Amino acid sequence: MLATVDGHEYPVTALAFSPDGRRLVTGSDSQTCLWSLVGGDESSLAVQIIRTLIMPGTTRIPGGEARVIEGPGTRGMLTGRVRFGIGELTFADDGGVVTMIDDGGSACTWDTGTWAVKRVTDRSGGSRRRATAVTPDGEKAAFAESTRGPVVVEDTATGRTLARLPGHSGRLVAAMVFARDGSWLATGADDGKVRLWDTSAAHNTPAGRQVAMVAAAPDGSWVAAGGDHEVHILDPGTGEPREVFRHCSLRAMSITPDASRLATAGAGGVKDWNMTAGEASEVACQLWVSSLEVSPDGARFAAGGGDGTTWIWDAVTGQLGRCDDSHEGSVTALAFSADGRRIATGGEFGSIRILDAGTGRLTRVLPNYARGEVSQLAFIPGRDWLATCAVDAVRIWDLTTGRPLFAVPRMCSVRAIGISRDGTLLATGGTDGTVRLWTLSAGDAGIELVTMMRVEGPVASCAWLGARGLAVAGMHGVYLFDLTTDH
Repeated sequence: MLATVDGHEYPVTALAFSPDGRRLVTGSDSQTCLWSLVGGDESSLAVQIIRTLIMPGTTRIPGGEARVIEGPGTRGMLTGRVRFGIGELTFADDGGVVTMIDDGGSACTWDTGTWAVKRVTDRSGGSRRRATAVTPDGEKAAFAESTRGPVVVEDTATGRTLARLPGHSGRLVAAMVFARDGSWLATGADDGKVRLWDTSAAHNTPAGRQVAMVAAAPDGSWVAAGGDHEVHILDPGTGEPREVFRHCSLRAMSITPDASRLATAGAGGVKDWNMTAGEASEVACQLWVSSLEVSPDGARFAAGGGDGTTWIWDAVTGQLGRCDDSHEGSVTALAFSADGRRIATGGEFGSIRILDAGTGRLTRVLPNYARGEVSQLAFIPGRDWLATCAVDAVRIWDLTTGRPLFAVPRMCSVRAIGISRDGTLLATGGTDGTVRLWTLSAGDAGIELVTMMRVEGPVASCAWLGARGLAVAGMHGVYLFDLTTDH
């Protein structure tokens, strides 16, 4: 043993070394202390009070008082009684700031050169957190929102929620820690699992309502999140809303390839939104539409009706074109092929049809293996394959033979699928809140699980955002994942 540090009245709940190893900061219910480790024996720990610091705008420390005490080879010691225990203490990589966060979520960052307060977050009206974490620079803080609630990541300067991480939903989160650069967060819970999160994944909950569908502009410049009677246009970098469009009883939406227009289907038919002007023109007003898709060249709309009919019309003139009425029940899913020459349609009772997009003629009927509604369809770029999502299974079909190639291993009921733009990855979203990524291969492997991510509540929809981004609609909002990282 090199030294014993004895200066706290209550149990020590947090500690951290400075990057150079010469200082140690320790925290308990009563105080936060900064110790010098020069010399490696107890004589080097003699202390002397040199100043008192004030934590503004918080009642966590009665009187807002923290004291700085100096010892040989160190700049000082912080002391001050807090309402809750110290959750975490951390130095910045350059040793220039030290940040304290208590179990209530209040945080304060001091400049270790001047001991001036750089930022403070007051959560004096909140409840005790089971686990907390703060980045070394003091700019992000994380905590479990309730005893068994999701982990929330916040900007400590503004209090704005940066991300909600519900992977341990229903479990007691007992520990968490940020990477030194703040790019990822590790959390551990009483289910025995440790999860790594990319903290840049932003979460936005439009008006606190459930998000039923999500679509991404092909160039990755914006994301549309729809639910109830509104579509929120979100910035994928910040998750913040740019605009809100209204369409009563929203049921479907689709974005043109150049991202200049958004088509929405709901009560009264289909609306065609000009994204520059923020205005809509109404088309196909007489239709009761349950699904909607825009062709890859933006020239056609296809809409599925509640009576089993599929309509195809000109996106520029609004002239209604060819129709197909071969489905029983509602047409619940649509997809254009990459060349825009074919349309896949899925029905309420599991039926799947392939149509000629130019004539509306039925060209193929796939065997009905599904035991319920087809919720989504997707052509796979570069291959003559079709992915189908039904209540019982996700299947990959060879459209040359009209036979299924393989099915995705069933781990829970899946309601959402999305194919990456290069056709190599399949995303599936389950009712258990898990988003799984699979590689697609023409060889013996067929399909292999790559990674998993979690959102809060069942996954309603997912859409690829550019080359390696994924937008996911969950029960309480939209989650944006950056898949270019390893987290």
